[in-house]
Amino acid sequence: MDTRGKIINGLITFLLIVLLFIPYPTSEGIYKLSYYVILLLIQTPLLGLPLLILMFAPFILLIIIFKKKMRLIKILSIIQLVFIFLISYLSIKLGIETFIKSLIILPCILILLALVQIINFKALNIKSKHVIFDNKFGMNIIVILLIAGILILLIGTFKKERDDLYYWLNQDQTGYIVSSKYNAGVTEIHIPSTYKGLPVTTIGAFYNTRNLKSITFDDNVKITTIYNDAFSSCENFEFIEIPKTVTDIGSNAFHNTKWFNNLSDGLIYINNILYAYKGDVTPGNSDIVIKEGIVEINASAFKGKGITSISFPSSLKLIEEGAFQNCDKLITISLPDTIFSISSYTFNNCINLETVNIPSSIKVIGGNAFYNCSNLKNVNFEDNSDLTNIELFAFANCSSLEAIYIPKNVSFIGNWAFYECTSLTIYLDQSTSTATFAPEWNKSSRPIIIQ
Repeated sequence: MDTRGKIINGLITFLLIVLLFIPYPTSEGIYKLSYYVILLLIQTPLLGLPLLILMFAPFILLIIIFKKKMRLIKILSIIQLVFIFLISYLSIKLGIETFIKSLIILPCILILLALVQIINFKALNIKSKHVIFDNKFGMNIIVILLIAGILILLIGTFKKERDDLYYWLNQDQTGYIVSSKYNAGVTEIHIPSTYKGLPVTTIGAFYNTRNLKSITFDDNVKITTIYNDAFSSCENFEFIEIPKTVTDIGSNAFHNTKWFNNLSDGLIYINNILYAYKGDVTPGNSDIVIKEGIVEINASAFKGKGITSISFPSSLKLIEEGAFQNCDKLITISLPDTIFSISSYTFNNCINLETVNIPSSIKVIGGNAFYNCSNLKNVNFEDNSDLTNIELFAFANCSSLEAIYIPKNVSFIGNWAFYECTSLTIYLDQSTSTATFAPEWNKSSRPIIIQ
């Protein structure tokens, strides 16, 4: 085989590999092995070259070892087809987007394979009108391999996990997160309890899967978490029985879905979570009482609602980020001693909030927790407070706040924590060291009194 023939043969064979690999990265993103192979070949030639050499080593060895041209052609044909067979199998194991794609790819493979054989024949100066099917032996081998390859494509397509889902490991690699592939035609999805021997623990993104109507689960599913915006804008989504194992639901997880819109107005409870307040708050229902047994108030649960007061249950453990943001009718808040932190943005922009009573159990006040509470006058810390951290912008723009007594255990105050608190005097315990505070914690240079 002359150099030109070898180069053309190699290029066409490489096109076969690309044809099999290229369609698949989009179906499972960067988690596709094929995606990394192609990137390796294209972006890192120094690493990709040894891989190419390894791929074509059998061809090179056969050209050197075998002298009989017809025998070489048969062996090259078989090896090329076996290679395609193996790549097809690997592609199925990694996942194929749709059965239609398989039907489109197979004829293309056959055409390119025929071109490879034509190059082989011409390069070896063999005259044959039958190209691939040059004799009975060769035809039998090739037909058997092609049938086997097609069967693998068909069986793999129908027996593998559903193509409308993909999975990836969670951070500690103890379970899988499941998401959709944004297939607009999907109407029903069933989520299994396990995938590859590990539990499915988290619902990721089904955002904007517009025709999705229902999701069902295995009876023994161990889902614990539903991500932010998980089903947001799934406009036709109307059925889900949320597993009892779910303990964490992200904000707006069911925003703009039929399921949520069909719920009655008022407090929405999911398992032991207060998920949201649905509908408008009127003067007759502005005093909120959360029932016992609830352990978490979801992020943005009351955002922008006109509530005037709230009573917390003794079972409460966590108030998520922004839960009462923009609640401009709240005047007084007494937090329960069962929670250990005030999350970021919890009372952000509650412009009429005047008094906050903070129990000794609170250890952290998150960033922007009381930002722009412009009427806040009293921040009362319970005796023997465990508070250690006040994060950045925590009380920024609290222009009515005249005094704050920092508990003695506080070891960190973030930058601009009291920025634009124009009336404020800060009281520190004599045992408190500011050496561990952020450099611009008192950016507005408010007076400090040590006592």
